[in-house]
Amino acid sequence: MSMRDLTALCGLAARGMAREIALIGLLMVASVVASRWAMAADFQPWQGESRRALEQQYARKPFILALWSLDCAYCAEDLRTLGAWVRQHPHVTLVTVNTDIGQATEAAAFMDGLALPAHARWQFAGNDADRLRYQLDPAWYGELPRTYFYDARHQVQAISGRPAKDWLDNWGRSLP
Repeated sequence: MSMRDLTALCGLAARGMAREIALIGLLMVASVVASRWAMAADFQPWQGESRRALEQQYARKPFILALWSLDCAYCAEDLRTLGAWVRQHPHVTLVTVNTDIGQATEAAAFMDGLALPAHARWQFAGNDADRLRYQLDPAWYGELPRTYFYDARHQVQAISGRPAKDWLDNWGRSLP
């Protein structure tokens, strides 16, 4: 084999390796994108009729609807408190709604870090958070955390800010 043949063979091998390296790189990027999409898929899209759908889904069952945002200074502590309370009261369902639009990956990582009990996760969908807030509750102006406590008869108590532990315990005792 001549030097020219060896050079040609090395050139072919390098081009083949370059294609393999490019393919591996493309697969790695696709894997990262897919894993981020899978995290974002943890959230159901919150739309105008979502509250009504939840009320029907949990008819005659108590549940807590907790709204939060990544920018909310008190939301993580509030969600941890609600999560711990629901662990002690497994007959009450926790549902969380992220009011941030377009930040599903960050929101999923935030929620995963809280280690809450398994629950339904929702996120505002679309591009008009003000409209979604108004459709959810015309009396709500967007302050967070915002929590709706539904008893089994679906009498609702809305609280802006963090509910006190005593208030939660009293509400729990009032449930059938």
